[in-house]
Amino acid sequence: MLRGLLTARGRRAQLVGVTVANLLPVGGVVLLGWDVLTLLTLYWLELAVAGVFAFGGSLFQPPQNFDEDAFLVGPLAAREVAILVPGTGHRLYVAKLLVTPIIVCVFGFVWVMSAGVIFAPFGVPSDQVLTNATVGAFCTAGTTAVGTVVDIVRDGRRDPELTPVAVIFRTGGVFLVGLVTVVFVGAVTGGAETTIGEVDPEAVVGPLLLAVVSVKYGVDLVVLYRDRLREGVDRLEADLGLDDHDEK
Repeated sequence: MLRGLLTARGRRAQLVGVTVANLLPVGGVVLLGWDVLTLLTLYWLELAVAGVFAFGGSLFQPPQNFDEDAFLVGPLAAREVAILVPGTGHRLYVAKLLVTPIIVCVFGFVWVMSAGVIFAPFGVPSDQVLTNATVGAFCTAGTTAVGTVVDIVRDGRRDPELTPVAVIFRTGGVFLVGLVTVVFVGAVTGGAETTIGEVDPEAVVGPLLLAVVSVKYGVDLVVLYRDRLREGVDRLEADLGLDDHDEK
């Protein structure tokens, strides 16, 4: 019971931190006049930073949910064949080395497509915007690297927000929700035949920022409450009798 209380308090503090982190950019735009296009560019670059840490870190995690009958990869995953990294005690799992490049290509494609959606109404960002966003992305990479090392040394695990699944969902969500937002604003302001490149930048910039922040916040909440969501899904499957069907 005490452990559950401490977990609840820790999660509550994490919820406050996640909420403040996601609302801070919106407050900066509304109250301090921050440049919205720079923030959108920074969000887009941060997706790549998260992808590097997520996919790179996954190479050191034991393979899970691999089909043992899959050609070459299945047996390697089942036997957890790995390459020892000298001087670190960590191992690179061969099955992950074979599969991860394919997933990275899919992620990269969606990431580039999301750029087309985000920047279509504004054109190519200026050098100043790119410089400011790139500096912010490097700062994010630095703090993420430090946080990852601390998590591994202290708890022996990585930040769940940096798992490949979380990063892929965040990137795909930015693309889909961003596309819907741009198309909707374009239809409202310019008519149904308006292309995303013809959408009024001043009309779409606010809704697009809110859409991107909402996706990020939503994924952060799912990651934070993933255990409760898993319990809810298990309970729903039990109520529907799906778990009995799987056992048979």
